Amino acid sequence: MFSHGVSSFFMTYLCLPVGVGMTVEGLLLFCAPRRFRPWADCLFHAGTGTASVAFLLQGIFEIAGTDSPYMIVFVCAAGLCLVLSAVCFCLPEAKKEETLI
Repeated sequence: MFSHGVSSFFMTYLCLPVGVGMTVEGLLLFCAPRRFRPWADCLFHAGTGTASVAFLLQGIFEIAGTDSPYMIVFVCAAGLCLVLSAVCFCLPEAKKEETLI
């Protein structure tokens, strides 16, 4: 009603990174035999949040009719966090040594 005919794909689908992130995390927790480690979980959520901020800013820039060369930083940061999260998730767990007293 107040958009004056201007719309943005990124603002319309702002919930997409969070929805995809929640779906992937849920599938991993349901299907994988292991749990997320704390670092992997934090990196995954940071990557999802950074992707959401990137969507928000790109939508604002599109509606304003401008562009920013720094948007690639958000995309790279989100991708790096998600890749590091996947690496942390796939690493084998360290075996705890049992001590006999």
